Amino acid sequence: MSRQRVYFFNRFFWPDNSATAQILTDLCRGLDKREYAVTVVTSRLNYGDPAVAYPGQEEFQGIEISRLWSTRFGRSTLLGRLLDYATIYLSFFVFTISRLGAEDIAVFKTDPPLLSIPGAVGKTVKGFRMVAWCQDVFPEVATSGIQLPKGAGLIFNVLARIRDWSLQVADAVVVLGKDMTDFLSMRGIPKEKLQEISNWSVQDEEPSINEAALREKWGIPTGTFVVGYSGNLGRAHDWETLLEAARLLKQEKDLLFLCCGGGHGYEQLKIAVEEEQLQELFGFLPYQPLELLGATLRVPDIHWLTLKESLTPFIFPSKFFGILQAGRPLIFIGSTAGEIAGLIRSNKIGHALSEGQGTALAEVIRSAKADQEKSAKAGKLARVLWEEKYQKSLEIEKWKQVLVRLGTPGRGGKND
Repeated sequence: MSRQRVYFFNRFFWPDNSATAQILTDLCRGLDKREYAVTVVTSRLNYGDPAVAYPGQEEFQGIEISRLWSTRFGRSTLLGRLLDYATIYLSFFVFTISRLGAEDIAVFKTDPPLLSIPGAVGKTVKGFRMVAWCQDVFPEVATSGIQLPKGAGLIFNVLARIRDWSLQVADAVVVLGKDMTDFLSMRGIPKEKLQEISNWSVQDEEPSINEAALREKWGIPTGTFVVGYSGNLGRAHDWETLLEAARLLKQEKDLLFLCCGGGHGYEQLKIAVEEEQLQELFGFLPYQPLELLGATLRVPDIHWLTLKESLTPFIFPSKFFGILQAGRPLIFIGSTAGEIAGLIRSNKIGHALSEGQGTALAEVIRSAKADQEKSAKAGKLARVLWEEKYQKSLEIEKWKQVLVRLGTPGRGGKND
């Protein structure tokens, strides 16, 4: 019996360790290869090192990987990045019109941005069934909260309209949450096409080292209350509110702000900590290996999570799910009217504060440190929420339902 052929398009895939690659790899591994013939169409690029080039054709756990040509300038310059994007668009588009047929399903992620546009053009030409998988909403995610020159604003408005057209052409649009659903619905995307499927944590349930051993390895004294941040701290994130709270907590004993990761905000926070002589209150570590992620997320007693309020409808931080899985409470800094804040309040798993509420943040941290039993209870509720609603297996099952709706397993494409 032939299988339903499904193509996934994204700039990165296994063995790359970028977030979009890890999520896509999990999904492809989770599909039954007796029902689905899975092909990932990707670039030969490595997220962290443009000098690395992956092989053009490969197979991984029953997944066919087609890595197509593109330029390899990397992320160091805007022009180089745009050239990489343009050549990836071209290679992906040529692949769709030369390889896909009307019975195939094609899933387009949002890396590079606006990938749904060449996907929609390809669908118009070839008639395949299309899913747009929105990890973010571009160009709004790049322009929200900043004043654009008049000409640039016009260009971005045109791009947004073309993006809207591509999502209207798609047979299904997978989004990460309610805020994103509401925004795209307001932009004219039919609600019946919008499907909410969360990302998931990629951490191992049984890490190779436990959090106590990791605390010892990192030199964290016994009895220290750790406020943690893990992952990218970038331009989409507010670190100034945390710094304001840290100033107020400078004399607090047995307290550590631990940041594991990188990004523009990470570097800016590091500089500010040194300038204000708060080094004794902070610890900075680079990104940790994936096999240590579970233990890394369990080291803190409480996590802080941030997303600038202006970006609320356009991004849903995946680290939210990792914190839940780790069974830790969290403090969110961002929109108190958004989905994340609502989940925190309704499930009693932490606190939600607006940007600039540094004094309130300091008081929340003091209270959590003083009543660690209460914090631990909130962490247990976070774990329950993950088990009931956000486990990887539950989200992959939702993906299977989308694919079943668009194509019946047992009816394959021409290349199966």
